[in-house]
Amino acid sequence: MKENGDQSPASISISILGNGGKGNPKSLYVFTDNHRYLFNCGEGTQRLANEHSMKLMKMENVFITNTNWTNCGGLPGLSMTLQNSGWNKLRVHGPSDLVELYQMTKIFGITADMNVEQHDYEKGNFRDSCMEVERIALSRFNEIGDSATKKQKVVGDVFCYLCTFHDKKGELLIQKCIELKVPRGPLLGQLKAGVDVTLPDGRKVSAKDVVGPCEKGPLLLVIDCPSFSYVKSLCDITKPWQQKFKDSNAPKVVVHFTSTLVTKTEDYQQLISSFPEETTHLFINESNYPIAHYGIYMLQYKLNLVDDTIFPNLKYLSDENEQNSEILQRFNSFRRSQFAPGQTNLSLILRPLTKLGAYFPTPRAAYKESVIEEISQIDDLEEALDEYKKACAELNMDNSFYPNVIFLGTGSACPSKYRNTSCIVVKINDKTSFMLDCGEGSFGQFYRLFGKDAENELRKLKGIFVSHHHADHHLGLIEFLKKRETLNVDPLIAILPSAVGDWLKQYDYYEKISHLYKYYCSNDFRAPNSCKSLLKQLHLNSFVTVKVPHCRDSLGIVFKTNSQPSYKIVYSGDAMPSTNLIREGHDCDLLIHEGTMDDDMKEEAIMKRHSTISQAIDVGKQMNAKITLLTHFSQRYSKIPIIPEDAQNVGIAFDNMCISLSQLPKLPLLLKPLKTLFAENYDEMIFESEKRIARKQFLRKYV
Repeated sequence: MKENGDQSPASISISILGNGGKGNPKSLYVFTDNHRYLFNCGEGTQRLANEHSMKLMKMENVFITNTNWTNCGGLPGLSMTLQNSGWNKLRVHGPSDLVELYQMTKIFGITADMNVEQHDYEKGNFRDSCMEVERIALSRFNEIGDSATKKQKVVGDVFCYLCTFHDKKGELLIQKCIELKVPRGPLLGQLKAGVDVTLPDGRKVSAKDVVGPCEKGPLLLVIDCPSFSYVKSLCDITKPWQQKFKDSNAPKVVVHFTSTLVTKTEDYQQLISSFPEETTHLFINESNYPIAHYGIYMLQYKLNLVDDTIFPNLKYLSDENEQNSEILQRFNSFRRSQFAPGQTNLSLILRPLTKLGAYFPTPRAAYKESVIEEISQIDDLEEALDEYKKACAELNMDNSFYPNVIFLGTGSACPSKYRNTSCIVVKINDKTSFMLDCGEGSFGQFYRLFGKDAENELRKLKGIFVSHHHADHHLGLIEFLKKRETLNVDPLIAILPSAVGDWLKQYDYYEKISHLYKYYCSNDFRAPNSCKSLLKQLHLNSFVTVKVPHCRDSLGIVFKTNSQPSYKIVYSGDAMPSTNLIREGHDCDLLIHEGTMDDDMKEEAIMKRHSTISQAIDVGKQMNAKITLLTHFSQRYSKIPIIPEDAQNVGIAFDNMCISLSQLPKLPLLLKPLKTLFAENYDEMIFESEKRIARKQFLRKYV
């Protein structure tokens, strides 16, 4: 990649993108006036960047501290975002096998045009026009034998990074130049560049006499010490630096990706105290504030006011005021002590010196009040809600909680502020749940919905079905497997396309996960009752996969719950309308069908082998489905898609939506209050649709 000269950046800032709190990725965003960098890229990084307006376009360098999925699981999604924005090059830094791991994800077809290379630190430090980066390898010390004093050194693929930003050249002292009668023109430029010049009258002017002192480049140190066994290596490596830092230029900021337990060890505390008082320490780990996606919380609060059973408030919402008070208290302490927990959007400006300091995220404690104020001004909403509640009261429904369906992701391809990629959890009973697809960031959604109950809900998760090999349907699976590892549960039943099964087997080389799941090829379930032992474990009466038109291994599923009463559920996965699915799913209680495209985009739907909204509704009619629930919307419909006025027995899925199958008749009744709640957005969608239709009509007529 070609670098842009050797001009030192005029501005340098760092921002915490993912703070590592439960359900959040770990990621540090560094940006200057001409470059952007990322340190670690966990699942969900691209979604957070989108919400908090941290521009990823033209991102050239990503530094990974180790190939743990927690640190690099967001790389495929980041690459997709870059590629979709027209940027097709990326340089990665980290363990030697990082590019190999990245290339493995290309079988999912998401980043075929990306040109990814890795810097070879064996040939020297990385250097560009902004900074020089030294990669520091940590070794692991394992205890051997019976004595804890005997340790074996193992060189591991864990790295820290010392970033030295280039010195900023001094400013040209114009008044001095005037006094020395330096004429306007190229001579001033030469002096500013540090070159001595000879004036037309023969006098020589030295650059040092007319240029101010240079500004020393700040240092940024990024540390990741993943376990206790690496602490000794980290301390040994940093000891020689301490005198150097005292004598000259100490790091302005040290960013710790290290877990809280490790940072509390005596050796690590001594390491921290060895830095000068003016050094700022940021901690990106699991102890940080869990709320980072404020847009999700605000949307859910709006929906909760429509129906608080179908749209439960996300966890940590009720104690938001208390949490914000605590965070502000910790931030105020940080201003005095130069230690800070990581808060998403917390920014530090390292240059220019006139703006040096920390800029804190705006507290969001009052956002619930702002939501209430906003919806109180929506015309006809109160009337629509009253009608909805009266209509629900007239329905003949029981109050059975199980089975129920939870939508963790209802968007397609890349995640947006309000819709994550595909993931559905079907809770069969109070002890068993089953997952349908698992896109990137699904565990974050899972944690935000269940909060402190997430561990218990993970124990109930017995299996997963992945509909096809596209990345937005399975890249979140590894994180779920890792989270279940500590719970002493049986391996997860994983019904997967062969391509996804092969990917997990290959990934096992980087992190041992093969013992965490039991693989079954999804294609083997196309015959009814293919594996009766699985039916018992999943509490299902039947389970069959159905070939659907989308890509080479796309399958839908039809299954019946082992409950009283038993429910027949159909899931299309990604698919165009399928006669096979209609036949197998006939007379189902619930059809969950993708509705990726608006009706005026039928040609695009055919090209990408997806369904339009009306096509999905028509599949439900032909199937005689009691309820058709639409999902997998294009991200252009961030809040609500356009639903035909004559649609019957149809519902719209939202992220964090929970619907008991006994309550399915409520879904069609929700359409009116939802259209009213999002009236402005809905009208805009209709306007954009009309423009597309008019444009196509014009092209057909005149082109």
